[in-house]
Amino acid sequence: MSMNGCYISVKPTDVEKLQANDEFVDQIIEESDSDALSIEKSWQAIHFLLNADPWKCTAGPLGNAVLGGRDVGEDMGYGPARFLTPEEVSATATALEAIDTEQFANRVTQADFRSADIYVFSEENPKDPNIVAELVGYYGEIRSLFRD
Repeated sequence: MSMNGCYISVKPTDVEKLQANDEFVDQIIEESDSDALSIEKSWQAIHFLLNADPWKCTAGPLGNAVLGGRDVGEDMGYGPARFLTPEEVSATATALEAIDTEQFANRVTQADFRSADIYVFSEENPKDPNIVAELVGYYGEIRSLFRD
């Protein structure tokens, strides 16, 4: 088993249901598997690159891009799902738009994944073009999802 990051967009009508009852999250997840954005095992590396910390949300709205929001529902194996309000999504989208993919790529090549003990990437060379392409690709998808 591995820890994979996954995003699901929630319809406005479901936001209200979810805010009223955390247990509704299971139904939302089941119904939206085909619409989910998976960032695989890159979740902690991307969070680290945006927040300069492997776990804390230190960079304002950028902290919401991967590990932000509030817990909803039961533990899914590695913790519960996380929920962002529409306002948090909007603020995060704005913050992500301020960092284009070239700037993000520069953050990748300057990263020290080893000393931060970043999941999966701690043994990887952040200057490796394949690593840069993988992380930049997922970052671009996250930016698009928040923008939409």
